[in-house]
Amino acid sequence: MTMIGVAHHYARLAEDLMNTLDLGERLGGLVASLHLEGVVALEQALTPVFAKMEYVGIGFDTASLQRYATTLQTRLDLLTRQANDLLREHRAKRAPQSP
Repeated sequence: MTMIGVAHHYARLAEDLMNTLDLGERLGGLVASLHLEGVVALEQALTPVFAKMEYVGIGFDTASLQRYATTLQTRLDLLTRQANDLLREHRAKRAPQSP
């Protein structure tokens, strides 16, 4: 490889690194605005575990995970409705009564 070729590869590497940094900053802002820092921290903590699972050949049942995700979403929806109902009741009790 010529020096020009090496310089070209380093220039592309630098560009890729800058784009990655920019993307990371943008995603970080989005994560913060959606209050998903805990999810990101959990994912980052699990990345080495998943990498090792892949390396040693441990399978991952995506269909089972999807069923579990659906179950969790159903439970979350129910809890959200219940919390909203309680909040409405609380606000109704605190609202000034008209004569």
